[in-house]
Amino acid sequence: MAAGLLGILAAVAIAFPWPAVRAGEPLSAFWVVWAAGMVLAQGFVVLKKGDPLLLPAAAGLSALGQVVLGRLGPPGLIFRQSVWLLVGLGFLWGALLLARPAARLDRWRYTLAAAALGLVLLTFPLGAGAGARLWLDLGFFFIQPVEPLKLALALTLAGYLAERRELLYYARRRLGPLVLPATTYLIPLGVVTGLALLLLFAQRDLGSALLVLGVAVGSLYAAAPRPAHLILGLVPAAVAAAGGYLLNPVVQERVHVWLDPWADPEGRGFQVAQALIALAAGGAGGTGLGLGRPDLVPAVRTDFVFVALGEELGFLGTAGAVGLYLVLLARCFRLGLLARSEYNRLLAVTLGLTLGVQTFIILAGTVRLMPLTGLTVPFISYGGSSLVVNYAILGLLAALSVEEETGQRCGC
Repeated sequence: MAAGLLGILAAVAIAFPWPAVRAGEPLSAFWVVWAAGMVLAQGFVVLKKGDPLLLPAAAGLSALGQVVLGRLGPPGLIFRQSVWLLVGLGFLWGALLLARPAARLDRWRYTLAAAALGLVLLTFPLGAGAGARLWLDLGFFFIQPVEPLKLALALTLAGYLAERRELLYYARRRLGPLVLPATTYLIPLGVVTGLALLLLFAQRDLGSALLVLGVAVGSLYAAAPRPAHLILGLVPAAVAAAGGYLLNPVVQERVHVWLDPWADPEGRGFQVAQALIALAAGGAGGTGLGLGRPDLVPAVRTDFVFVALGEELGFLGTAGAVGLYLVLLARCFRLGLLARSEYNRLLAVTLGLTLGVQTFIILAGTVRLMPLTGLTVPFISYGGSSLVVNYAILGLLAALSVEEETGQRCGC
């Protein structure tokens, strides 16, 4: 848990000027409970010979997120995030204890997908938010339905692809000189994924739509690694991107800002321009925790949290955070390689892709490798729904690692 310890030490080092600490909020009690829960979970996983690196990597990212959000304020924000951190810990323990064997989740694949799509549908008449109505107001807290949707789709993809893997790989048909996959077996997968994409496009939640498409294509290729499957995913993506640009003013604006934020640095390009200035100010080693001005960047607590890391911790600190994400992703794929059942293998891959694709999309948008799409950074950005679902994913991955090791020891 060295990464988590470093995060706690960093928090202590800059705690006194935090707005939340000055307001007298009981953050230390939340963090002690969270740290104890993570240490116990790590002890459980290690005792069961599960993967020893999954939880420490996530703990380090969560600690870093608490440091950044507590430093940025306002006082109530870090308090709410700490509450959600404990809720996420509960989901992690629930998945760790109850999601074994993982195959039992496959019984609910379409039920979970339908429920998640239904929650997204509710945002059209009942949604809250400025511009895109992406949240549901439950009175005392908000939820963002796209977060449970990404988990439900990962479970659905894993179950369907595991069941149809051989058919998808071997069944082919000829169209003249071309050999094409048997698209009949892709219809149920296309229906579920297509419905999710249509809803997200209608919501103007372009980042989540890109995430769903990336995970679907990556999972299909992992199940049946044929180039034709990549083409089947990338061609509709290109068509959707072109159609979005031609028909949606929001997409047009984001593309224009991506290409040249300096054309209107005090208007449309203000957010991206300020982010670039902050990253340049950070340089290699950063300005130091608490010594930068990332608060000048709009949405720095959510979409642009990497900018806060880049300014105050520099390139080296940001590279360290990215390294923790790479550890998570590598352990997911390693778990997939060691899995004894096709469902477990594909579940590890789809969950890993969900975390990895989301991180890549927002990081690429931050440094202008692609247009900004408005996703949160897993485990670091502010957002209760995202934090809870990511901890549920982490619990499922830890449960998978324990299940595989237990099965190998007993010869199952």
